[in-house]
Amino acid sequence: ASSFSVAAWAAKDDVQLGEVAEWPARRSKVASWFTAQSLGFVLADQLDATLHVQLKEGSRVLGETTTPLKDLDLHQTVTIAVPSQTGVEGAKPSSVTFQILDSKA
Repeated sequence: ASSFSVAAWAAKDDVQLGEVAEWPARRSKVASWFTAQSLGFVLADQLDATLHVQLKEGSRVLGETTTPLKDLDLHQTVTIAVPSQTGVEGAKPSSVTFQILDSKA
């Protein structure tokens, strides 16, 4: 059986900040994820960092996107498209909906 997962982390100047949060898909007809995990760094100190999000099947990256953290609203629902990297022509992008919660805010 395939193992789908989402991974997220932040980086600044190509150096990873804190931890990579990765979680498996929950069982349903459509892959979906629900989790709350810390990325392990103080957001207020790293607003010029970039958020990286990957959709994976096992070790294979199906899609990936990056977004500057300063462009994302805190404590609001955010949806970003994750373009496919499967090489399949006409593959539709997936999307990831999340919130960035800053415990210091």
